[in-house]
Formats: sequence, C-alpha cells, structure tokens
Amino acid sequence: ACTCDELADSDALKLLFKIISSTCEQHNIPWRQTASNALLSMTKIFTPKAVQYVVRSQCIQTCLQCMNSDEICSANLIDRFHLFVTLLTFLRETC
Repeated sequence: ACTCDELADSDALKLLFKIISSTCEQHNIPWRQTASNALLSMTKIFTPKAVQYVVRSQCIQTCLQCMNSDEICSANLIDRFHLFVTLLTFLRETC
C-alpha cells in the first residue's frame, strides 16, 4: 500500500487535490468523487510530513481558488458544496 508520504514525494497527493477541484464534464464526476473518497480515507494516517506537503504545495488554497472562480464542474452549486465538505472534512481529520 502507498503511504501518504510516498504520495507527497511523488506529487500524487497534489494531483488528488487538483482532481477534486478541477473543471470536468458531467460524465467525469465519478473520477472526482473517487479522488475525494481516496483523500478522505487517508486522513486518519496522514503524517506531519504529508500535512506539511499539503501546506507547502498550497493544495487547500488551490481548491478554494477554484471554488471562487467558477472553475469547478460548470459552477454547479452541488459540486461546490461537495468540494467544500471534502475540504472541511480533510481539515478536521488532519488537525
């Protein structure tokens, strides 16, 4: 199994954050949901190194910027809500 540190070392962790906040066609929404589930399932095993990576790479800020700039999936309110819930859950679980 891949650890959070390995994901951070390979920048795959940043990719998960980009996926959950990216513009996508409606038929690609399952990919974003899968990335969100993967990210949240890892929060219990996040190490300080992985948390530092998220801060240094500005993963949360990138997601928030996408929410503010109408970039997320057709600017759908439900999609924005899911991203917001994912970010809040991630922050709560990794603090």
